[in-house]
Amino acid sequence: MQQAFDYSVDRRDIGNKATEVRLLATEAEKAAIAERLSLASLTTLSARLSVRRASGMVRIEGRVEAEVEQRSVVSLEPVAETVNEAFVLELVSEEEAARRDDDEHYADPDAPEYDALEGDSVHLGEIAIQTLAMALDPYPRRADEDLADMAAGQVEIDGDPLKPASPFSVLSGLKAKE
Repeated sequence: MQQAFDYSVDRRDIGNKATEVRLLATEAEKAAIAERLSLASLTTLSARLSVRRASGMVRIEGRVEAEVEQRSVVSLEPVAETVNEAFVLELVSEEEAARRDDDEHYADPDAPEYDALEGDSVHLGEIAIQTLAMALDPYPRRADEDLADMAAGQVEIDGDPLKPASPFSVLSGLKAKE
């Protein structure tokens, strides 16, 4: 089965001079990506990438732009979000990735992201999807919503107050089934 937004390039075709790549998701790809990332909707998704070989690695610099809607963690209502995320990713050998892991290279906030390059293909579409996923707000909510409302039990769905179940009511429900 082919994966949505599957734009790959053979790493042997990547030269020292940067190649500019522009990706734009189709309607079907946006629907599949929205489902994969549990988004309410994905209106637009594009990526501008610069791909080149450098010092035994593949270096990708780019920007992912998207218009998404996620469900609010407070009310479950749709919340619009604009993603405009620049990134640098270095695809290195498995040995180099292990060395960087041992050196805790990943802990340096100024160091570019890196990953081990496996196989002969560089999956540019997948890199764009993962960049989008990492850029999304992990706790989306409307400006007038507060996480404290959720903790205080002041959440409504369709005008009805949502009462969190107590652990004891859940247990009593299990006992009633026996």
